Amino acid sequence: RAEPLAGAGTYAFLHQTHGWSAEEVCLAYALTEPAFATVQVEQFRAEAIERLALITDKDLPTGVAAQIEMARFSADNHDQRRA
Repeated sequence: RAEPLAGAGTYAFLHQTHGWSAEEVCLAYALTEPAFATVQVEQFRAEAIERLALITDKDLPTGVAAQIEMARFSADNHDQRRA
């Protein structure tokens, strides 16, 4: 039986968000996060740039912002424990 909270506090969900790539989730989050003043996207293929440009018209899936915050703080706490 799978552990329901396995992967909680990690970034694994970025690759499991239905209908979204990890890049799309991250860009959508960055566009809604007021703490970010600048976002740099490095893409070399026109189709990838077009796909990411469409993110401005999509709403971030419910709960994803909270998952990102949990993963951020979980990683910070893990790094502090190792130091």
